[in-house]
Amino acid sequence: PERACALGTELFAQRMYAKAIAAFTEAIDKGEDELQTRDSARGPGLHVSYANRSLCHMEMRSYGLALADATKAVELKADFRKGWYRRGASHLALGKIAEAEQDFKRLCELAPCDSSARERLAYCRKQLEKQAFKAVIADCKAQLASEAAVSPPKPPPASGP
Repeated sequence: PERACALGTELFAQRMYAKAIAAFTEAIDKGEDELQTRDSARGPGLHVSYANRSLCHMEMRSYGLALADATKAVELKADFRKGWYRRGASHLALGKIAEAEQDFKRLCELAPCDSSARERLAYCRKQLEKQAFKAVIADCKAQLASEAAVSPPKPPPASGP
């Protein structure tokens, strides 16, 4: 898996994302075979290959696939910071702000000095506040509309003689 992972990294650097995905997939397949034969001490680890393939999917705008790979990376290694970052970025790209906020919150717990993680967490929180504000405004408008439908406005009083 090490050679396939190194090849994937090289292909990624050349912006050959589809080929890099194929190389990382090979590294993952070989790594999983090694896990089954209990030779998992070799190589950089499956979590790295999943996270790297996730980044390739992000570059190709395949955000669902990126999310799946980033999720697998953090399942394999719960304290893997790159995995949490890529998972949060995937959630953001899919418009899943609350989920992204949770990922970046976890990342900030793992790496409290990571300014990029803190910036992403703050961004998510600001977006969630905006969503909440828009929801309140929409509720107010709906309430006003329903009140107007129940009791139509009274005509203005007739002016003098």
